[in-house]
Amino acid sequence: LKEVVRDGASSRRKANRVPTPAKTLFKVLEVAQRARVLILEATPLTHCTRQIRRHLSTFSPPLTVIGDRLQGCPKTNRTFALTYAFNSTALHLWRLTTPVTGTVTAPIPPPLALLIKALPCDTSDILDHE
Repeated sequence: LKEVVRDGASSRRKANRVPTPAKTLFKVLEVAQRARVLILEATPLTHCTRQIRRHLSTFSPPLTVIGDRLQGCPKTNRTFALTYAFNSTALHLWRLTTPVTGTVTAPIPPPLALLIKALPCDTSDILDHE
């Protein structure tokens, strides 16, 4: 598995302020070549608005989140809607750890789980770690 750290600055800027540095660790969990899909685990090392999406756009070629109406690719979204009947955003917060709540996990939503199962690759490990 390849791990990549992306650096960048938050786009949220106020007058006379230095942009906040942003870092995200990406780990490739699975590759579905024919569907041109990467299943990634993203770990934000800082907290900035839309950080994961912004860092995905820095790859070459740029990566987008399937179903993302804000920063995604309309053609890709249409393809996944027609091919896989997937009309949601394929971005899921699986685990969150804070000093107040500790670690909280959430199951993969059914539409996203169905999409993952339908991809032409071995995704059993991904669905098992719910």
